[in-house]
Amino acid sequence: MIKLNFNIVNKIVKNKLFKNSALGILSNLVQNILFSMFFIIVARHYSMEDFGNYVICNTIYSFILGFSTLGLGNWFIRELKETDNRELFITKFIKIQFILGCFFYLLNVIISFSIYSSEVIRLFSILFGLNIISDNLIYVFKSVGIADFRQEKTYLISTIESFLKFLIGCLVLVLPFSMTSLILLLISLRLSILYVYFKFGMDSFISLDILKKTNTDFYEIFNIVKENWAFVVIAGIAVINWRIGNIFVSKYLTIRDVGFYEIAFKLLSIAYIIPVVISTSVFPFLVELIKENRLMIHYPNLLRLFSIYGFFTFTVIISFSDLLVPFLFGNQFSAVTIYCKQMFLVMIIFPSVLLKANLMIAVKKEKKDMYCNFLSLCLNVIICIVLLNYFKTISVVILAIVVSFLFFSIIQDFILVKSKIISVYNVLSFYIISAIGLMIYYLLSIFLNKMATFTLFWLVGLVFFYYYVKIQKQKSDIGANSFRLLFGKI
Repeated sequence: MIKLNFNIVNKIVKNKLFKNSALGILSNLVQNILFSMFFIIVARHYSMEDFGNYVICNTIYSFILGFSTLGLGNWFIRELKETDNRELFITKFIKIQFILGCFFYLLNVIISFSIYSSEVIRLFSILFGLNIISDNLIYVFKSVGIADFRQEKTYLISTIESFLKFLIGCLVLVLPFSMTSLILLLISLRLSILYVYFKFGMDSFISLDILKKTNTDFYEIFNIVKENWAFVVIAGIAVINWRIGNIFVSKYLTIRDVGFYEIAFKLLSIAYIIPVVISTSVFPFLVELIKENRLMIHYPNLLRLFSIYGFFTFTVIISFSDLLVPFLFGNQFSAVTIYCKQMFLVMIIFPSVLLKANLMIAVKKEKKDMYCNFLSLCLNVIICIVLLNYFKTISVVILAIVVSFLFFSIIQDFILVKSKIISVYNVLSFYIISAIGLMIYYLLSIFLNKMATFTLFWLVGLVFFYYYVKIQKQKSDIGANSFRLLFGKI
């Protein structure tokens, strides 16, 4: 029995998907920790005004970055496997991304000058936006790694970059310098990382001579985008949905509120990175399950795992953000805790929304997923525009995010149930159990302190989950099915 288990573990560890997923999760966790520490140093060291200006220009940059590659990675990965001249095709994609990077850099400058009158924000946006060109080129090397199932170099270089960025943050503490100097250092770091990708990112080195000889025209780019427009829209709207809140806060509220909102969002982004990484590994198996007509055997278990993670992160913030936020960012940001608690309501919904989005794409309903994204974005914008005219508070922006994601989730459920992909029972059980969990946690918090509430809730929850799995295992071999789902046939 021990030998059998060892063989199973050995096969899992050697599985290509498992290695990519495990390395991806580990690398992203390390990067998020280091980037967050850099962010904390910037928030604590610089004045509220400098920090707010930095957040605004970073938001515009992130906003544009969501569109700058035009979501062409899926097209590139598919075509790379079929092309006869691999080096020429990669070189052509590099030129395409360079052209797109330059175009969207100019768009970044135009938007910052159109929206903001502050000369500081305009200067920061001109400088920070240069990273768009570098990011587009790095996107090529990351796509090659995904296509070849060889992302070790990508993960290693990205982790090294995050460590160097953290060191720059530490340098700020030792040798204080202006925010402009900090941004110039960050741009220099990104250019250095780009050079590393060109030198070591692929097995074959892409020379400047080959780049010069490769011809790419705008008509070719237009045709490629035209054929992949649904993915372009989905990727763009997803970014807007998350980042548009920063724009509303910066236009309707104070520079102090910009910093508060960004800190709450930063904590949220750390929490949601794990389901995002895992979902990329689960996606191919959703396709396999659909082909083999076994989706309804495994989908409920996947939904429970994603939902449990989301609810867990929510309870962590509800219970400990009063201590966590001042400890990390200083007492000047202690008021952020209430916004963190409000924003983490979305974590009850978001992991399941992500899973269902992957499921919709797996069943070739990506256009309907695009419409869901668009309607959710419209609702988000409408709530912000209407309510911010009457209530000048960050809570309005957070309310818009939570409501729009709940709306998104309900539309997804309607489409999937109508298409007979999932059952009404799956849908109702998720909402009912989530609501009951919220009510129980709230009632416990009335009678117990935060630590006792958190501990008791999850101890009891683990006991229930253990007996639930035990009962289900008597009906079917869940353990073996789960291994097959996540790591392939072993």
